[in-house]
Amino acid sequence: MVGNDANRYWYIDQHGTRTIPGEFEVASPFLKGLAHVKLRSRGVAKLGATFAYIDTRGRRVFTY
Repeated sequence: MVGNDANRYWYIDQHGTRTIPGEFEVASPFLKGLAHVKLRSRGVAKLGATFAYIDTRGRRVFTY
């Protein structure tokens, strides 16, 4: 996981290649195959979700 000063985080592999599409406002390391992320504000309000747990492929397992 890497980030920049604009509060954007994303996940990379050991070669520096992005492995999960998208950017997050907050992102945690993976633990037992899941990571906790704060979704970017764009378009999220429509879904009513702000946070999610994602799997190692970036699929949302649970949102709230």
